[in-house]
Amino acid sequence: MVRPLALTGRRRRVALAAVLTGILLGGPRSTAQAPAADPARLLNMLLDRAATTASGTYAVTTSAVTLESSALPIVVQADVMRGAEQTIRTAIVLGGTMAQPYVAGVRVLAPATAPGTPPRVAGDAIGTGPAGAMRLVREFTLPPGQYEVHAAVGQAGGGGAIVTLHKFQLSVPDIWRGPLAVTPVVLGDAVAAVPRASGTRPFEFEPTALTPAASDRFAQSGSVHAAFRIYNWTPDDSVKPDVAVEYVFYQRSERGPRFFNKMKPQRLHADTVGAAFAPADGAVTAGMTVPLMSFPFGEFELIVRVTDNRNKQSAERRVEFSVVP
Repeated sequence: MVRPLALTGRRRRVALAAVLTGILLGGPRSTAQAPAADPARLLNMLLDRAATTASGTYAVTTSAVTLESSALPIVVQADVMRGAEQTIRTAIVLGGTMAQPYVAGVRVLAPATAPGTPPRVAGDAIGTGPAGAMRLVREFTLPPGQYEVHAAVGQAGGGGAIVTLHKFQLSVPDIWRGPLAVTPVVLGDAVAAVPRASGTRPFEFEPTALTPAASDRFAQSGSVHAAFRIYNWTPDDSVKPDVAVEYVFYQRSERGPRFFNKMKPQRLHADTVGAAFAPADGAVTAGMTVPLMSFPFGEFELIVRVTDNRNKQSAERRVEFSVVP
């Protein structure tokens, strides 16, 4: 008979690591027989398995890994910024609501360099945290390109653990040169004013700091906050932009997406970006807050379209979310 894991704090995480290590090393073991493993070793094993495992939530015991009927959802988002010496900083945040302390990991995979070879690992990170709202942020330096992000989050449950695997497609634009570029749209639970500081910090879209959402499910009684950055816009003589931003919402159904509504376009130019605008950062930050009381329950897609009014280039981003009671 397998006993529930009735431990707390570090002992709980070590026991959880031991259970999963025994499974992933290829055979049933009791918790007493399984070797202890640190979070780094555990997460590397989980993410190695993630490459050939579908996204989902799994019940993990010492004898089986089975798909759970009730999901433990997590959401993965990214913010892209300029770094030193023309590098690109990419901050990835894992969001979720954890009933117990958790261990989590992120692996960023770049396309294979040759046919028949596996994708190469462009970045790895792990972390642990307490029960409650999870917002685990890890930053990577990535060149422009297309990536697949694998995230794994585990916590004790029943006679073993509940483990969620999630895969996320990430497009990192060239934000130093080339055509108009829009970074991924970040959805947030809350916003707050922040003073201007030297350098750029993830999820701060000056003069606003965004708290990344712990879920992609938003209450109809609340609001959804969205923010992103615009690069490679055409400056005028005063090094100010002139871009227009459209926000269009589609509701998803079995018949496909259908238009729901759109916001009045934003115009970001010398008169609206404000005196504090710093062209040296290269970024025009944009975003909006939308009350959801007029949205029915269901799944939605927000399409953000940005147009540079000086050279007529356009770029867009898409992000999905749900409206719930």
